[in-house]
Amino acid sequence: MRKLLSPTYISRFIAAMLLLCVGTIIGCEEKPVTPRIVLQPNNATSGDTDEAAPEGADEGDPFAAGEADPSMADARDGESSEDNATPDGTGDATAANNAKPVQLVERTRPDSVPAPAKPFSGESLPADSPIPDDARKKLDSSDDEKIPALVELALTHPHPEVRRRAVDGLAYLEKAETPKFLSALRGALNDPSPIVRAEAADTVPYLKEHGIDAVWELIPLINDSDEKVREETLETLKGFGPAAEPAVPRLAAALRDKNYKEKNDVLRVLAEIGPAAKGALPEIKAHFISDKEGYDYLHAAPEAMGKIGAEVEILAAWSSRDYLLKSNAFNAATHLSKPGAKVVDRLIRLATSTDGIGIAYERSRAVDKLAEIRPTSREIFVALTKCAQSENKTVREGGLKALGKIEPTFPEAKPILETAAKDPDEAIRKVAVASLAKYLDSPESKYHLLLDQAVEQEELGWDVKQEWQKNAKECERSLGIVLQISGG
Repeated sequence: MRKLLSPTYISRFIAAMLLLCVGTIIGCEEKPVTPRIVLQPNNATSGDTDEAAPEGADEGDPFAAGEADPSMADARDGESSEDNATPDGTGDATAANNAKPVQLVERTRPDSVPAPAKPFSGESLPADSPIPDDARKKLDSSDDEKIPALVELALTHPHPEVRRRAVDGLAYLEKAETPKFLSALRGALNDPSPIVRAEAADTVPYLKEHGIDAVWELIPLINDSDEKVREETLETLKGFGPAAEPAVPRLAAALRDKNYKEKNDVLRVLAEIGPAAKGALPEIKAHFISDKEGYDYLHAAPEAMGKIGAEVEILAAWSSRDYLLKSNAFNAATHLSKPGAKVVDRLIRLATSTDGIGIAYERSRAVDKLAEIRPTSREIFVALTKCAQSENKTVREGGLKALGKIEPTFPEAKPILETAAKDPDEAIRKVAVASLAKYLDSPESKYHLLLDQAVEQEELGWDVKQEWQKNAKECERSLGIVLQISGG
């Protein structure tokens, strides 16, 4: 007891209490909040960000941290998204993420589309056997009057190379776009020989709008046993755009098939189909991150998600901890045809970010996307003027170019461009001059500006040359002159 009351022990006790209090105060001190950044470094981990995943979020689901778009499930199960709507109209993320996708139903050819001609069904000759002379003469003819003979060869000749060349020959005849030829071509898509099917798939685009009916014969070829047939089929469907919508169920199934080789091409077809392909969104999401299957999908999947219009899904991925997913979400956002307010806000924040937030390349791409949005809002314009005066050269060039593309224009842009047109940096001057022509009051002013720029025309970049030539033609029409200078 005496030891406990001794001065030595009392001093030690007081010192220990002071250390304990100091430690507690330090531990409770509020830590500064790390600024939220749009893109994390490549080595970012979950501990490098202040964004926490929602309770119960599935770490394996890259879209679990954000809101899923309930409207994207409508094309599969027909349920209304209104039941899951939240007050801000974005939808119930939990309900949308936990919804079980329903298998897309493949439709059959409607009665309004006539059946194709019957393909060759006999015994084929060996592909390397000689082509008969009578068939060769018909194939070598370029007379439109020979169309019936070529149609007959395409459907009945036993030599596969003759059938292939007949299909190919018809594509180059001006009068071949007839219902009979279309029917024969659709029949050739069912030919037993892969070289004929591939040629027929490649020829369909020559029929322009008349070839749309062939979509019903092309759909089964998505799963053709021959690689060349699959490639030609997907390329043609991509050219159909929204008209290829009946192929969406088969395309979605191809993405689910782990052994399907042309998934990158499938994603690009879905991208060109656009919003009509939103029923395949679950399959597209599965390829949004491609660590496990290679990097082929890094651009195709984001492009598809953007062109389909899955804006809420994109915003959810953009809030991810994963750098690659963030980057893909940004890529997808640049493909949205009409970005909403939330996406525009993120693009503005990225484009105008400082202190190393966002790499220059991605900031420049954000600037390019903002310049495409119509009409250009005051908010977007202000952001672009900041970029046009950025200390980063890449971002500044992008901002100056953007001021020459926006619609409508803003008079405040003119002095910014005039200042940049006198910049010591030659590249900055060229870009500024190209954009400045849009803000000049008369064709004569544009003409003199173009003359000043013509001396260095051969050194300009391709995009600036295009803008220069556009303005030059406008001057020619307005002034009745021909600009006989380099590049004009």
